[in-house]
Amino acid sequence: MKKLLLLALLFSVSIANADVSGYLRCGTFLSGCDKSKLNIDCQAQTFFALGYISALSWEAGIDFGEIIFNKDNIKYALINYCKANPLSDTHEGAEDIYKQLLKK
Repeated sequence: MKKLLLLALLFSVSIANADVSGYLRCGTFLSGCDKSKLNIDCQAQTFFALGYISALSWEAGIDFGEIIFNKDNIKYALINYCKANPLSDTHEGAEDIYKQLLKK
């Protein structure tokens, strides 16, 4: 019973108050992608951006569709963002990509 109560408490916490973690600086991300598009940093940040954008779109009730919102499109959009903004990070890149997707 205590475990059930603890789980209920944990799941009742709002995600609106959650901090963002798991992102990298653009330089680190680009360095990994330059080594290989399959590099762990390159792949992990692509999936970070996918998850982050997916959460934002779910919260807003928006469906971008798989034609636009897919792994390769997001990976190269994030690479392009980081090349243009090398002192930024992949969290800000994901925010920028989300805003671009809203315009489509």
